[in-house]
Amino acid sequence: HAPSFFNVSAMSYGALSTPAIRALSMGAREGNFWLNTGEGGLSPYHLQGGCDIVFQIGTAKYGVRDAAGKLDDDKLREVAAHEQVRMFEIKMSQGAKPGKGGILPGGKVTAEIASIRGIPERSDSISPNGHVDVRSVDDLLDMVERVRRVTGKPTGFKMVVGQLNFFEDLFTAIHRRGMHTAPDFIT
Repeated sequence: HAPSFFNVSAMSYGALSTPAIRALSMGAREGNFWLNTGEGGLSPYHLQGGCDIVFQIGTAKYGVRDAAGKLDDDKLREVAAHEQVRMFEIKMSQGAKPGKGGILPGGKVTAEIASIRGIPERSDSISPNGHVDVRSVDDLLDMVERVRRVTGKPTGFKMVVGQLNFFEDLFTAIHRRGMHTAPDFIT
């Protein structure tokens, strides 16, 4: 149930400062709307204001990745254990640099950012253009099901729509697999 029409869109800690994330969290609580973490993981500053949170899983899987950059079920459970984290959003692609993905320069990877994102300190970090483990609608539905099963929370995905054929393929796959495999939401 969405209690409000307006919510705070995805903006990562690290791209935004501590005071900014803290202020957004406090404002979201006061306004009774959601705050999306962005792909940078869940910082303590997202939690400080007491608002409802949408945890975004980007292509680099920051905050819920293992050492090889793959989705880690234990880390998913840790994030889901926060009562404020209400749902999970899988960000389908990295649009900042189409075809190339995103680059976080090592100079910006402080000890705190490294800890939150699960990456080495002071090393460049690349967000692939897309999820390396999602190459079809069936792969996407498998990932949605996995995140929802592991976390016990609503799970959907975010994408930029270039062609409507994708939705025809998606809906055909959902009907073939069963309605229980449908994402809880699409952004």
